[in-house]
Amino acid sequence: MVIIARVPAAEKSAFPSQPPNVRWTAARDTPFFIPDLIPLCVVSYEEAKAEPGLRQEYLDGWLEDNPCKAVPKILYLPNVKRKDIPPPYDTDKLIKRIWKSKNGGVEAEFSKPRGFVLYIPEIYGKMFPHPVFATQFLFDRPNGYPDMTTRNYSESLLHHETIHSKDAMYGMKVGRSVVIDYSNIDDLTPDVFHNAGEVRANLAEFVRHMGMGNSLEGTWSKIEAQNYAYDMRDSVDKENSLDLIVSKVQSRILDRTIARCE
Repeated sequence: MVIIARVPAAEKSAFPSQPPNVRWTAARDTPFFIPDLIPLCVVSYEEAKAEPGLRQEYLDGWLEDNPCKAVPKILYLPNVKRKDIPPPYDTDKLIKRIWKSKNGGVEAEFSKPRGFVLYIPEIYGKMFPHPVFATQFLFDRPNGYPDMTTRNYSESLLHHETIHSKDAMYGMKVGRSVVIDYSNIDDLTPDVFHNAGEVRANLAEFVRHMGMGNSLEGTWSKIEAQNYAYDMRDSVDKENSLDLIVSKVQSRILDRTIARCE
């Protein structure tokens, strides 16, 4: 899930033209880091599910096991409130600015988010890493899929959110010729943008699961992608040429990818 964060015009000049020079300390910085031999996720999913106090440590380990340049941190926010951002990230200027621009939080956007990415249109696609926010609902059982383990479902959602962070960092690539970034994001109908992003993230998870032989999780991701594709096409402004292009190309990619993987 992606939440648009609008910035008052007076604050836009405060954004640097290049990403901030931030170093994220991690286990891989030590001379003892051997990726093929040492499991970095010390806290298990089951332990984190049973003990909320271990969830940030679990998410830190998960990101170490699944590194992504676009995701500097996965932040656990049990109540989806800014005050829950753990130190030292509670003082990070970019995170504070993103959160502030949503008028204090995202509670009004949805009731039970499992994970989400906040971003600002003015820096979308300008090579800024974007943190993923995870909530207590990430550890709930999936609705409608009783046979899917909560762990597989939650890990799939984390992979899903990293796709949104990549899009926010590099721009949303739709086919070979269209990239949605700071220069044209406002030309796209918000619902088309949101649904196209969800199609992309769910489709990426479908491909990943099918490649691993996870047919149950793959089916779930495929259905989610198809549902968002329907909403995307339904929300197109037929007078908006960018809407039409994004919807057409993303739908074609979805159909061809499903046909190739099944």
